[in-house]
Amino acid sequence: MANLIQEYRKPRSGQSIKVIVYDPMHDPRLKADFNTASIEKFLAVCQDSQSCMCVVDESGEVIGRYDSEYFWLATRSRHYGHKMHFIAQRANQISKTVRDQCSQIFIFRQSKDDSKLLAAEFGDDLILDAANLQQGEYIFAGRFQKAQKMRLPLIERA
Repeated sequence: MANLIQEYRKPRSGQSIKVIVYDPMHDPRLKADFNTASIEKFLAVCQDSQSCMCVVDESGEVIGRYDSEYFWLATRSRHYGHKMHFIAQRANQISKTVRDQCSQIFIFRQSKDDSKLLAAEFGDDLILDAANLQQGEYIFAGRFQKAQKMRLPLIERA
């Protein structure tokens, strides 16, 4: 996630995109413009900002506790120009209402049940292969495009 955040923060055409992160672990390595372990503070900053990358890490932890806020992020934040990212270990941790709002997904190794769920929702049988992905492999799928199996670029370690 740190690499994705840095990509958004790189200036393009003289502008970078502000990054707002809800991270219950409050990882200081995530060099976001705003990083909090408070869903209330995260939501307030999202509602007071425009055209940001907004990340909900450990999305499974907010299910059932903050459903109205979670649904606002999934259904209304686009009116603020936000690009939402919901990160969870399992697809079924994210409610169907939220999943239905996602136009693109990045799928790493999933259980067979979660793979079937996502394959049915995105209408692409390649997603069934998510149960067999190796480390570094993922499937990128979009609502209006064919799914593709991809590999993360190798990152050099110092």
